[in-house]
Amino acid sequence: CVVCVMCVGVCECVLCVCEECTYVLTLAVDFAENQSCSQSNLLFHFNIFFLPQAVVQSVMNRPQYFADRLYHAMHGAGTDDDTLVRIIVTRSEVDMVQIKECFFNTHKKSLSHRIADDCSGDYKKILQAIVGE
Repeated sequence: CVVCVMCVGVCECVLCVCEECTYVLTLAVDFAENQSCSQSNLLFHFNIFFLPQAVVQSVMNRPQYFADRLYHAMHGAGTDDDTLVRIIVTRSEVDMVQIKECFFNTHKKSLSHRIADDCSGDYKKILQAIVGE
């Protein structure tokens, strides 16, 4: 099912992945309640829980998914530069206009303004040039 989602993006495959991940998460929670789990095991179970959510969000409303990822890449202390650059560069010729609209509607601030607040120098200028004003 995961290969189907990655290659085709069919909604039925998303449901299949969600069902499987929910099943695995249920088993993981049951195991964690009955056994003493290490921190790495709990982190693994936590990441499995959010996998279906990310898949569904990216299929159902891709621009909103990327707008949220950009927001979280710049939110809080520090910037997740890898995520910021990867999304801006890979989506710049695909759906950046829609991502900017979703970003503004959700966070009440333009993506370009948020980049200006979070980045500086030539790095800021390049990201703003790619995003567009």
